Parts: sequence; C-alpha cells; structure tokens
Amino acid sequence: MKDKFSKILLSLGTLVIGICLLLWADKVTTTAAMLFGICLLLYGLVNGLTVYKKEPNNTGKLICQILIGIVGIVLIIKPNIISEIISFVIGIYIMFSSLVSLKSVLDNKSSKKYKMGLILSVSGIVIGFLCILGKLLIPNLILRFLGAALIIYSLIAIINIVIFPNKSK
Repeated sequence: MKDKFSKILLSLGTLVIGICLLLWADKVTTTAAMLFGICLLLYGLVNGLTVYKKEPNNTGKLICQILIGIVGIVLIIKPNIISEIISFVIGIYIMFSSLVSLKSVLDNKSSKKYKMGLILSVSGIVIGFLCILGKLLIPNLILRFLGAALIIYSLIAIINIVIFPNKSK
C-alpha cells in the first residue's frame, strides 16, 4: 500500500510539472536553470575553497570543483540550455517507466483489464518516444508539448497504479 501511495504521489508531482510546463514553459525552465546554476556555482566555490585549503596538492578534486562552478556560470548566463535537453531526458524517463509498466501488464495477462493496461503502457512508450524526438520535430512548441505529454503520462500512470495490483513482492 505504501509503495502504491508513493507511486501515486510521484505521478501527481509529474502532473504538476506538466501543468506548469504547459502554462509557463519558458519561465519554468529559465527559473529552474538559473537556480540550479546558482547552486552549482556556490557548490563549486565552497568545495573548491575547501579543497584548496585542506588538500592543496589534490589538483583533481580542485579541477572538478572548478568545472562544476563553470557549469553553474553557463547555466546562469544561458539558462535556455536546459530547455534544449529537458525533452530528451524526460522522454527517456517516460519510456523507461512505461516499459516497466508494460512488463507489469504482461505479467498479469489473466487480468480483466489487460487490454486497457496494454494500450495505456504502449501509449506511454509512444509519448516518451515523441518527447525524445520532439526537439527535432517541433522546436518552437516542444516545452508545451512536453507539458501536455507529462499530463497525459501522469494520468496514464495513476490509472495503471489504481487498476493493476502490485505483484512484485
């Protein structure tokens, strides 16, 4: 029961992210990229200074911290880089979780709702594939499409969680 609840919460979180991307795509990704960039920059600076003071001969760690800081600066200066890769990453996530759902559906072939689960899982795989290719197909609308895809995927995932029992014990 706890596993089902956590899966539903995760799907609801994905639903909220999808709604935000659908309504405010540019603002969400720009804000997230800048906040992530600031965190990386601060992390790189603080850890870089710590490594420099405590382990001055450890150039490997110092270079790593400098690179983390540089990535943070890039995200602050060019926050739209996140929107260029987010579709691909989320597409992979959707495809992977839909494949896991498909395996669960295929393991329950005797269920009354087998066909519905099969259709929903395959739909999730198609949505994930479209998210991966989306950047190439519709570059101007990809984030809004991604938001809509996340909304549909979240609803599919919630329905799958509710109608199929968890037999992975």
